[in-house]
Amino acid sequence: AVIVTASAAPPSPLGYGFEDGTDGFFAPNWLSANQTAGSPAGPDVSQDCALASAGSCSLAIPVNMPGGSYDQAGADVILDGENAVDVSPYESASFDVYAPVANLSAAAYFNNPWTPANHLTALTQGWNTVTEDLTSASTDFSGGISSAKELLLLIVGVNAPYAGNINVDNVRFNINPA
Repeated sequence: AVIVTASAAPPSPLGYGFEDGTDGFFAPNWLSANQTAGSPAGPDVSQDCALASAGSCSLAIPVNMPGGSYDQAGADVILDGENAVDVSPYESASFDVYAPVANLSAAAYFNNPWTPANHLTALTQGWNTVTEDLTSASTDFSGGISSAKELLLLIVGVNAPYAGNINVDNVRFNINPA
């Protein structure tokens, strides 16, 4: 006899590659180093097809880090309008970030509820991959992340004077292995 059991369909892949634009990301003006405090402070994020970790385009975040002890920049995306997104099927969230200078770190934060990562990942100059564990055993987020409405990719400079773009690419939610 063959026994057939019902199984839930695997979750849809969730990610952003920036091949078709900014994919809904924006630079929040509350981050001190984002050049988006309003005209003429600077532009918002843009698609950059000259630098990418995967494919041919990435997201360029214009920053102005005067080199203080803690300069913050980043890009935010609303995951599904006003709806909370169930991220419990995903083991981790990852993104690639291009560090043009030394002394930069990065992390993924979630909002609604506000859930900052417990630590920043130090970056080396060039492309880096930052991965945050979303599971209940996570040390990246106390208790893990089960749902969220927003994702913030945060880049922090500590004594890292720099004005220009910081690029991110290949933002992805990684499915738990079966």
